[in-house]
Amino acid sequence: MMMRRPELCLMVFVLIGLLCGGAAQAQYHSADTDNDWHISLSELLRVIQFYNTGDYHCAADTEDGYAPGPGDQGCDPHDSDYVGGANWKIVLSELLRLIQFYNSCGYEVSPGAEDGFSPVPCNGSEGEGEGEGEGEGEGESEGSGFSYTELRVQSLTAAPGDTVLQHIQLNAVNTQPGRIQFDLFFNANRLTYQTAIGGPIVALANKQLTITKITNGNYRFLIEDISKTSLPLQSGTLVSIAYVLSSNAAYGENIAVYGAAASAHSIYGTPLPLSIVTGTVTVGCRAPVLPVADFISDKVTGLEGTAVQFTDMSLAGCDPTDPDAGPVTAWYWEFGDGFVSEERHPLHVYEDVGLYTVSLTVWNGVGADSVTMTDLIEIVQGVRVYVNKATPAPEEGQTGEDWETAFAAIQAGIDAASAQGGGQVWVAGGHYDEVRENPTGSLIMREVVRLYGGFTGVETERDQRDFVANETIIDGSAAYGGEPAAHVIIGANNAVLDGFIITGGRARSITGVPGSQQEGGGMFNGAAAPIIANCLFIDNQAETMGGAISNRNTAVPVQISNTLFIENMVINEGNPASYAFGGAIANSEASTVIIGCEFIGNQVQTSASWLTYPYDVPSRALGGALYNYGAGAAIINCQFNDNLANAQGFGSGQINSTVYAAKPDALGGAMYNSFSNVVIEQSFFRSNQANTNNNAPFTRACGAGVYNEHGTMMMTNSVVFANTSRDFSTAPRGAGVFNDTCNQTRAVVVTNCSIVSNIADTTNTDHGGGMHSRNSTAAVVTNSVFWNNSGLDLASEGTAPAVTYCNVEKRIFSGVGNFSATPAFVAMSAGDLRLRNTSPCIDSGRDASGADFGSVVVDILGVPRGYDGNPGFDVDGSNYDIGAYEYVP
Repeated sequence: MMMRRPELCLMVFVLIGLLCGGAAQAQYHSADTDNDWHISLSELLRVIQFYNTGDYHCAADTEDGYAPGPGDQGCDPHDSDYVGGANWKIVLSELLRLIQFYNSCGYEVSPGAEDGFSPVPCNGSEGEGEGEGEGEGEGESEGSGFSYTELRVQSLTAAPGDTVLQHIQLNAVNTQPGRIQFDLFFNANRLTYQTAIGGPIVALANKQLTITKITNGNYRFLIEDISKTSLPLQSGTLVSIAYVLSSNAAYGENIAVYGAAASAHSIYGTPLPLSIVTGTVTVGCRAPVLPVADFISDKVTGLEGTAVQFTDMSLAGCDPTDPDAGPVTAWYWEFGDGFVSEERHPLHVYEDVGLYTVSLTVWNGVGADSVTMTDLIEIVQGVRVYVNKATPAPEEGQTGEDWETAFAAIQAGIDAASAQGGGQVWVAGGHYDEVRENPTGSLIMREVVRLYGGFTGVETERDQRDFVANETIIDGSAAYGGEPAAHVIIGANNAVLDGFIITGGRARSITGVPGSQQEGGGMFNGAAAPIIANCLFIDNQAETMGGAISNRNTAVPVQISNTLFIENMVINEGNPASYAFGGAIANSEASTVIIGCEFIGNQVQTSASWLTYPYDVPSRALGGALYNYGAGAAIINCQFNDNLANAQGFGSGQINSTVYAAKPDALGGAMYNSFSNVVIEQSFFRSNQANTNNNAPFTRACGAGVYNEHGTMMMTNSVVFANTSRDFSTAPRGAGVFNDTCNQTRAVVVTNCSIVSNIADTTNTDHGGGMHSRNSTAAVVTNSVFWNNSGLDLASEGTAPAVTYCNVEKRIFSGVGNFSATPAFVAMSAGDLRLRNTSPCIDSGRDASGADFGSVVVDILGVPRGYDGNPGFDVDGSNYDIGAYEYVP
């Protein structure tokens, strides 16, 4: 009979005691309260509690004989308190030592070790039982034909300042992974990485864990063979990671810890599909905490009539006995000019010149807090400066005081207005292609300066201009010393760009110039949120992201309205990796409000080749028109037509029995959203594409209309029509909308949409060509039509969508009000998805005016919902139609 090493160790102690003529005493670690030679999770958490409180003391009435906090030190110190002699504190290195015991197959006495113990490694049959015990999620699938390989990041709750131990679980169901690699991402301002240790299954399979820091908040984990044993990894804890949770973390905040660039190979070297389920660290408390009032404004200076957007930034409090008592539930604003508001995020217009003090009071279930910002808002009268390329004034006479003395260059007008405290710059039509003397060849906007184009050069009122007839072109094609500007325009806060054509930007690396020159060919907004209106961005390019506009790290939303984005692109070709994000607009940790805009023929293109690298080569084209990462975006009354995400990847090969390849991903032909909260209303997605070359099975093209992952999307009153994805794959794909790991409650909400004629080329017949969801995505679909899409129209892997009052061609879902009947569109082949008077969708929907459904009260054209188009028939008295259009005769 083979004994486990702890049992053998115990027998040795007994024999030694007998030989010495005394009683045998087993020296268990003081954390091991059940004396089983293993450190369990609860035992580990007990010592983490000592670590987090700073010290501990003797307490005879507790299970382990100790308690957190200062107190009696008359007993023997804890076995984990050993560095430099006992000091009644647990330091990080001591805690990590116990984590090592937890992640091993036990511990044993080791007189030569500093703490007197050492971990028992998992090898051979001694560890097999332990590895099996760790397995999760295998029972009901074992022995069936269903198989998958999944990493699941643990979700947990901790208080600010705590050390957090988070586990990553491997679920290998009917697979034999031999090598796993993935990148882990988290907010480094909230979680400070300490260390990571491989779990028991790593040692059991004779693997080693290699950790590489990519940057703060991004670490790469590689689990591979120590020697060529070909032992597969079993289900269980793969990696345990220790962080310190910031003392500035907001109560109630959910801090995502997520994976990307994941790959797995079997013990035979063949690729295995690998998914990673995001985990969260939720910030909790141990005692009631008041809220902390705070706010920001999108501007602190402005001209008369300036609208100031105030944004509540108050921190929630906390009550450990009542989770509903922590969040702020009421607000009271005083703007300093006699007006008040009880909205959370009010917009207030200051009409008169002056200084204004603003205060905010907030309440939660624990109590209230207030903040006052004295003389926060300054309203000035402002000046008016004139610019005309064909100015009649000689250079020495150009003062910009009127059209007769207008500046010939726009930058001169901006600088003159800024020097006088701000104002308006009126620019006459013309082709402004002058060389701009700065390191990027850019036109540089200034705060409190509003730039208006489209004048003829005689106007006395701004509404006399015609920016369509009087084209005012800001051309960057030769602005950098005769070469293209890295950014045609660099934006500023509290600034306006209105009535211009922006073209010729080529964002790229410029030798000797630091900064973000590879993004934002047309416009770069770094920590700046200008207002952009009535513009055309055409033929701008970037090497990495934001062919037309790159918005990065903005505190308030960038506002874009009535603007066209035509044939802008991001092209990136390189090895060993290629990335291109947002052919027209890229938002990175930046929020935008986009209203009444059109995106036509924008694209992202990547190309990469695998040569002989011992790793996979990514080629990722994300968001042919729009890319959102860590962003909040509102897309209202917009059109996305003929945009493209195109990823090319060439080659694959085998090194030491492991297969590596170029892996092209084309995601979001029109729009890509990751870790973002996106609202889409009254918008069209037509004939967009997501394509790769034929490098199957390593290719992926999804969401030619919209691709969402790790975030939320609410889409209402919108059309998703004739979008196509092509990747030569046999895996499930979705051409219209694709959702991946959007696992918050109601993370994806689709209400009153028409999702029609979207086609994915996959041979998998169970996919949803209209909308496909995977990895625990929580989708809620109401009052919508799915028709003439490839596959099953609407499908999911894992969590089933909640579908009600929908007309789905190839399947009838079990929810209330679902059916399958020809929708009788006016002209489906031409994309006219209005309803004929014979349509079964008329009056067949439910009332969707509630906030949970997106507050739908009108249709895609603004027609009020609830017209009684089928008298004598309705579902709930609302007479709502199904689909994006409300039928009216």
